[in-house]
Amino acid sequence: VVPIDIEKIAPKESTTIKIFEIPFFKTYKEIKSADDLQLSIATKNKNGEAVDIKISGEKSDDSEIIYIDTKQIKDDINIISTIILNWDSTDNANNLIFPVILEDSTDLTTWRHICTSNLIDFNNSSSKVIENNIPLNSKQNRFIRIRFSDKNRTPAIKSIQGKSSVSTLIKYEKWHKTTLKKNTERKNSFQVQISNNKQSNRIINGIKIRPKDKNSLYSIKLYYKHSEKDNWHYHSRENIFYMKNYEEKLVKEIISLPENSAKFWLLEFENSINDISIDDFESIEYRWRPHKITFLAQGEPPYTMAFGENYRTIKNRPGNLQQRISNYTTKMDISNAIKIGKITENRITPPPKPQKTVLEKYKSLILWIIISIFILGLLYIAVKLAKEIHKEEN
Repeated sequence: VVPIDIEKIAPKESTTIKIFEIPFFKTYKEIKSADDLQLSIATKNKNGEAVDIKISGEKSDDSEIIYIDTKQIKDDINIISTIILNWDSTDNANNLIFPVILEDSTDLTTWRHICTSNLIDFNNSSSKVIENNIPLNSKQNRFIRIRFSDKNRTPAIKSIQGKSSVSTLIKYEKWHKTTLKKNTERKNSFQVQISNNKQSNRIINGIKIRPKDKNSLYSIKLYYKHSEKDNWHYHSRENIFYMKNYEEKLVKEIISLPENSAKFWLLEFENSINDISIDDFESIEYRWRPHKITFLAQGEPPYTMAFGENYRTIKNRPGNLQQRISNYTTKMDISNAIKIGKITENRITPPPKPQKTVLEKYKSLILWIIISIFILGLLYIAVKLAKEIHKEEN
């Protein structure tokens, strides 16, 4: 088994269909005069208290109107994609079509047309067909009104359900807390170290800065370098802020970056009058996205994958290699086509040192003897020359 490819793990979208109950109430009409038609709606709010809503100006011959307050839905739903009307279907041979009109409103006064649909209740000797779904193509306002346009064809609605498609974007990005270190070369500057391990390069794509002061605004210059010996390189200028006014708040604490493998980042705060301290920040985090490694296996299964490391660095690594690999595999997103078997350890002892030959054992001694003989030879020549010179002078 050998690795053949490494690539970024792209976000993927997950969609789930949720069906939920929708509280509803029907209406009745109180006609005070021919020109003044008042519609009175009796319902209960989520606390169980009776609520009466009166609407004037309604002039309709509809036999029944159903109202829905979407805030009464217990489930956390943003958009209703389909409304399902349930009624008691009869077993007679009548084929029924119920024309229905859907509208929505924010204030129960002005209504917007959503759609017109037909509900179907077909029944014959061999089969039965009920079409009770009304698809909705847009986001709705708080109140929804269902009107049956033919008062002679109105089903007895016993319950209403909603259907919603909930889409979730699954990102494999992870946030990791890190530390700040005061930089003495620049005023109001702090160094952020992405990784303490010199052997790893994490590809980051964001930095999150969370100040303690909940009413703050900072303009920051970002610099980076790949090692402590390098010079700082300018990257960009960004703004972060946290502003709160009563119940409203506006927050920007994440600086998005193009993916970069730099280990060291410098944050230089420009617009601060006072000196900034490390204690001014609640936390600093960096965001990184893991990569996917694809392996190639040849031959007949089962396959064996070998993990190894230089025996000289084992003492400097935290934990046992076998235990670390076991921890990694429990957290990995592994293809369903692969089943991880038992992880075994084949501890390899350092290779024995080769036996030295006689020449290698005494190499240093022989070298010193040669150097000593050479020095003695030079000394002998110098003494002899000195005697010759002294003899000639005499």
